[in-house]
Amino acid sequence: RDTFGIVPERVLDPVFAVDPKIFDDLMKTSRAAKEREGKKEPFLCTYILDPTEAKREALLYVAGEKNLPMVHMLDGYTENFEANKKALDLDGIVEDLKVEDWLYYISHCDFLITDSCHGASFAILFGKPFICIGNASRGLPRFESLAGLFHLEKRFIYDAEEIEKRPDLLEPIDYREIHEILKEKEQAVVNADLESARKAQARQNSVEAEL
Repeated sequence: RDTFGIVPERVLDPVFAVDPKIFDDLMKTSRAAKEREGKKEPFLCTYILDPTEAKREALLYVAGEKNLPMVHMLDGYTENFEANKKALDLDGIVEDLKVEDWLYYISHCDFLITDSCHGASFAILFGKPFICIGNASRGLPRFESLAGLFHLEKRFIYDAEEIEKRPDLLEPIDYREIHEILKEKEQAVVNADLESARKAQARQNSVEAEL
């Protein structure tokens, strides 16, 4: 703003600008879908990028409170997998995780715990109850911005140890207001795209007129 004289306007992360149904075809081809075909067993999904002992204890606590088996997803970078697997040290860690599996587990879980901004984003997109542990190494402003946008500040915490002190975190989320916000923001994205296209066409017309 100060350098270029442009007032920035916030728009949705692109994941929110699409209908979640577009991910259905991807999920159908996933190994997770094949392995869980016919299974109706509810489960707790975790997507943890940076495991710590406090996060590990929090996962065990929630699984115990909800009486759910766990499926754990770790950082997708293969060079980090073994170290993160050792740090988390829990059964149920998904090996060779693919994007299709990642989508499937979040979409089909009964509850999600994550320290990833995109993990929380997809939980919101799929309408899942979740807890997001703020991750300073991944950029806290992103987490705070997402929480504020959807009025979900109470679902975002800064310390995994808070979970045992906050029974409200285990309650369902009323997504009615969130869906209304999504509709409003999706239209803003469409309007912004149309305006960008209009300006681009105007610039092209101007260039052609000068030739």
